Amino acid sequence: MLKKIFLSNLLLQLALNLIVKPVYVLGVDRGVQNAIGKEAYGTYFSLLGFSFLFHMLNDFGIQNFTSAHVARYPHLAQKYFSNLFVCKLLLSSLYVLLTLAAALLVGYRGSEIGMLGMLMAVQVISSFLLFFRSNIAALGNYFTDSFFSVFDRLLLILLGLTVLGMGMIRQGDSAVLFIIIQIAALGLASTAAFYSLRNLTGKTKITFRPHFIRYLLKKGIPYATVVFLMLVYSRTDVVLIERLLPDGKAEAGIFASTYRLLEAVNSVMLIFGTLLLPIFSTAIRKKESIAELLQLSVKLVLFISVTACMLVYYYRFEISHLLYREATPYWAEMMGVLFWSYIPLSLMYVLGSLVTASEKVSSGNKIFAAAVLLSLVMNCIFIPLYKSMGAAWVSLLVQSFVAAALFYLNYTHFRLKPDFRLLGQLFLFCVALWAAAHFSRFLAGFWVLKCFFIGTFAVVLSISLRFWSIKSLLKLLNEQRRTVQAD
Repeated sequence: MLKKIFLSNLLLQLALNLIVKPVYVLGVDRGVQNAIGKEAYGTYFSLLGFSFLFHMLNDFGIQNFTSAHVARYPHLAQKYFSNLFVCKLLLSSLYVLLTLAAALLVGYRGSEIGMLGMLMAVQVISSFLLFFRSNIAALGNYFTDSFFSVFDRLLLILLGLTVLGMGMIRQGDSAVLFIIIQIAALGLASTAAFYSLRNLTGKTKITFRPHFIRYLLKKGIPYATVVFLMLVYSRTDVVLIERLLPDGKAEAGIFASTYRLLEAVNSVMLIFGTLLLPIFSTAIRKKESIAELLQLSVKLVLFISVTACMLVYYYRFEISHLLYREATPYWAEMMGVLFWSYIPLSLMYVLGSLVTASEKVSSGNKIFAAAVLLSLVMNCIFIPLYKSMGAAWVSLLVQSFVAAALFYLNYTHFRLKPDFRLLGQLFLFCVALWAAAHFSRFLAGFWVLKCFFIGTFAVVLSISLRFWSIKSLLKLLNEQRRTVQAD
């Protein structure tokens, strides 16, 4: 039953996001960077990274708390929502004040502060949208959650392509207009998600109960710490690039070109985390085995991430020059390094969801704290020496460390048995796919067709190695459809 729920909703969200997210990143976001130039975009991306640093105050683990606890106790959804909504308003205010104070402390002034203020508005509205979505998903309305996972991006694509098509963003401009349309799209999507949630829970009276809010905040501290530590080690690199280097804005823009592409494909893995957290939580509450679902999830994310990394690495020069007007071989080499971190990142979404669902958050926080220390020390050493390339290598090493540590934590907690067959399948898949990608470089023809060949080969190979069976997947989906119809 767990696999049926997971697979049906995973396929729905994958279908939606694989259409919408790439169009946004490759059409709108890339178009803005090409229009305003790498330095102006580097300033925007550095400030965007800074706006994430205290994002844990904006959320304080409320999204993860909601996904885990409302899924377990759906009859308390209305009570949780009314109090958590007030919490989020207070926390968002604190987030804005602290971020502004920190920005002034590190030397941001004038137009940079203005742009940062607008980006903070983006973060606040986005956190409310995620909060509404986490309630919707926890109540089991996965179809509605899937719709809202892309609705804001659909709006942003319409607005962004209109602005770019009319030539309203030009070389030398700042990213202010781009941020304004983000605020508009997120605002409309958040409003729609709020009314959709209200239809599920009934009209909710917003209440302020200090004792209950203190209880929820205390419960949320471990979740907030997770968010804070993850954002520090994953977002400070671009801030350090911009602050530590004489040509920091340009280098930050180069780093952003690959990071945005990585974020685009990483949005697929975010779907795994969003779906798995409430499902894992429910399974643990009912004392059901999670081994089969965990194995399926790991196979799927590794199939996607390894295939994507092979494609990007072997065709990094063609991809970088296709996407960006200012691209040089240096851009492509950095892309080839940074993109390998997609593999540990994909595993982190699965393994991190299981850690959160099993309420082993404090143990996970020790791992993330070590990652923060490792990232800051290594970035301060390697960025001055190797610029954004140094940050790319540090990102790969730190993400690999976190994925390995989370795997060990789950392995020991759930007393999982080693699956040597799975390890053998993964090894053969990686070696065979690497050989195919390497061989494709010597074939005649357009490089996009070669990428299509590698992708097709990866699908056939995964089925041949019995990563999964098409017949069993179709059977599970048909059984899920019959179950829904019976209900």
